[in-house]
Amino acid sequence: MSARDLNQMDGSWPIDPQVDAVPMGPSGSLLEQRGMTRIELPYPVELGHGWVDQLAISPQLMVHQTVVRPSPYRKNNRLPVDECRLDFADAALSVHALHAGTLLSRECLAQAQLVMRPGQDLFRHSEQGAIVPLLDTASDLVMTALVCSDRELHALIGEDAGQQLLANLGLADSPKIKVVHIPMHVSEPLRQCLSSGSNGALHALYAQSKILEYLWKLTTFTSAAKVSTRPGPGVVGTLGALHDYLTHLEGETPTLKELGRKFGASPQSLNRGFISEYGKSIFAMVSSHRLQQAHKALLEGNLPIKTIAMHTGYSHVNHFTHAFKVKFGYTPGSLRRKPLNQNL
Repeated sequence: MSARDLNQMDGSWPIDPQVDAVPMGPSGSLLEQRGMTRIELPYPVELGHGWVDQLAISPQLMVHQTVVRPSPYRKNNRLPVDECRLDFADAALSVHALHAGTLLSRECLAQAQLVMRPGQDLFRHSEQGAIVPLLDTASDLVMTALVCSDRELHALIGEDAGQQLLANLGLADSPKIKVVHIPMHVSEPLRQCLSSGSNGALHALYAQSKILEYLWKLTTFTSAAKVSTRPGPGVVGTLGALHDYLTHLEGETPTLKELGRKFGASPQSLNRGFISEYGKSIFAMVSSHRLQQAHKALLEGNLPIKTIAMHTGYSHVNHFTHAFKVKFGYTPGSLRRKPLNQNL
């Protein structure tokens, strides 16, 4: 690749015409030690706040993770995330995988609008692109993007496997853009890319290992199953609705039988489909999601642990404390006693 490589990824802000570019620079010692930079998204206070963490593993391989938390006082139901213009020297594969939230992507060059949700990932194979993503402000957004040149893709998994992967995704001809049904457990390694506790070269090595794990899972999945860019409204739609319902559920979790009645499917087929789609059983997913929410509440708020346990669905705080320690390796109380910089 030429000196341009993948670095021609310009970010501009569609809300304020006075802002021509988003400043990119290290933010805080931990990010700097890990070789990462943080872009603070310049939302007005009444809209919310968000940021993009990025890591350049090589000039031809980059990872970005975007987090946006809309304000509860927002007036509009859609919020621009960040306008992005892509200009590569050669064709590159870019992936946008949502782990939470819903995003409408306005693809300027393709004159198309594509909707992304968890399990509905956007894939692009092109040399150029221009995107204006709009967030559905009903929930927070967590999204990981991977940008990998064709040359780097072939170096990582081999030329034959790389070409077959693009073909399986329907991206053999460039330029192409597709939203493809990919189970969330396949894209989970991408979400973990930037979460290493290591610094410097070790952090980049960890991220690269997660990218390899993701590419292996993606290649295996797309080779074993016929990839559909338009999943039917039956099982997949039911599972997506169930997932949304469970992520917003508070208090006691309904039984499988109750969920089956609510979503018009047998309890067994509902749970089997959920495991196939998301890599976890219904109750394992609910437990993991609620503990993550409890972790966030402990860090960002002052609610008593007993209250958080009740909102998480635990009738006894001791049961909550045990489950929390099993998942995170420490108790809720010890998390609140940690210095702030150790919680990052």
